[in-house]
Amino acid sequence: MTKLLQEAFTIVSMNFSQKEQERFAHLIIENIGRLREFLEEEFEERSFDRAAVETLKSPKIQNMLGRAAKKYKNQRDSSIKLQ
Repeated sequence: MTKLLQEAFTIVSMNFSQKEQERFAHLIIENIGRLREFLEEEFEERSFDRAAVETLKSPKIQNMLGRAAKKYKNQRDSSIKLQ
């Protein structure tokens, strides 16, 4: 068992009643397959989020977003002047 997992179970044992700990343990045991699927989905989502953030931080994308914002601002300013 990893140190982090031990810490997680220690936190559960300190914050859950004995009855809640039993229910939690049963949930884990009964749903171990689904838990593995959840972990895989969570990993994929985090990987996607990380890639999306890296992409948004790229100079090329920042330049494109800056141009789009400037265009929108100019259109808005022109619209305000016409009113």
